[in-house]
Amino acid sequence: MPKHTRLKSGKHDPCARGLSKPFHLLDRVTEVVESCREARKRSRNSETPQDLSDETLSKQARFTDNISLMNYRHFLHLLPRLVNVVTLAEAIPVVGSGQSLPLDLFKIASRCNGAYFASKRFSAVQLAYTSPRCRVLVFHTGRLVGTGCGGTMEARLAIARAQRQLAEEAGVYIHTRNFQIINTVGAVSLHATLNCEAFADAHTATAHYDQQSFVGLAYRPENEACCVEIYSTGRANLPGARTERSLHESFYRMLPELLRFSSASRLLSYIPESIQSIHRTDRSSTIPMPPMPPMPPMPPMPPMPSSSCATSAKFTKPNKSGKAGKSHKRASTRPADAIDEEFEMEMFSPLQSHPSKMSAVLQNIDEVEGNDSVNDESGNEEDADPFDDDVLTSLGL
Repeated sequence: MPKHTRLKSGKHDPCARGLSKPFHLLDRVTEVVESCREARKRSRNSETPQDLSDETLSKQARFTDNISLMNYRHFLHLLPRLVNVVTLAEAIPVVGSGQSLPLDLFKIASRCNGAYFASKRFSAVQLAYTSPRCRVLVFHTGRLVGTGCGGTMEARLAIARAQRQLAEEAGVYIHTRNFQIINTVGAVSLHATLNCEAFADAHTATAHYDQQSFVGLAYRPENEACCVEIYSTGRANLPGARTERSLHESFYRMLPELLRFSSASRLLSYIPESIQSIHRTDRSSTIPMPPMPPMPPMPPMPPMPSSSCATSAKFTKPNKSGKAGKSHKRASTRPADAIDEEFEMEMFSPLQSHPSKMSAVLQNIDEVEGNDSVNDESGNEEDADPFDDDVLTSLGL
């Protein structure tokens, strides 16, 4: 052990010099936890108590008149909350202000505080605010788009703040009109796990689940104001609705199917059967498809001919060099006499009904067999063909 790390009694011992003793870890953690508890008690005592009287609640009830809370009275924790409201408004320059459309975005971005403008990436100036926490996009056409607000009143306030900032800092005086909400996004948690595969198998027409491309389940039932993007943990996003009331009503009709395939199916007892049967797809209750009729037996294949010219001897196509090429099929191993007899029977079969033509062909064959070869004009010898084209043509064949 090094000398400078040894502790000896005397001047090297901190306890002997009157310094603080080494603390124990468990004692120090206990002391910190107790101090935190005392600080929490002091903060709670300093808070003013909330007024929960009937008069105060009746005054606040006007803010929830348009929210359908009656359906969620047994499970208020499943009520969706707004997390994003997308709004749209039109900006018109004030008459006499010297401004006109299109707006000068470079001037607005250079004079407004908290503005961000990347003309090559996105053709709009972004004005960021902290209260309310949102962003307002200003386009050169005069359109104002608000995103990130947590409610409709915050969305209106964000557009008003952007209008005032443009007038005070950039000198752009505008009027706003046609304010509207184009999309809302809600969020909710089932506080239970969801079997996404079983849900997708039961709702093949309205649900899509592909774990390789997206870990969530997309559920889009018909005639609903919003859709559901839910994960196996029970957390869900609800985009698509225009109003908060339509969001709550649509999700209340879709909730029974989500609970039926989750670990919180006990909550289905609080939902009426008429609501549960709206989007239910029970395979056992569907009309089964009629069985397919049995296929008729295949007729027996006709027997193949015993032999023919095309199957008994496979001729090969000569290549460019004049030599016979390789045959793709194996040649027949039957004797040549049997092949010649079969060939003659096949050739003479159409002549059996014409005795005169039959005798003419036989006579021609006898003449050819008498002369083994015929000298052509060039002096080369060729084997005479008894079934020459000119002979058959003259016979009417």
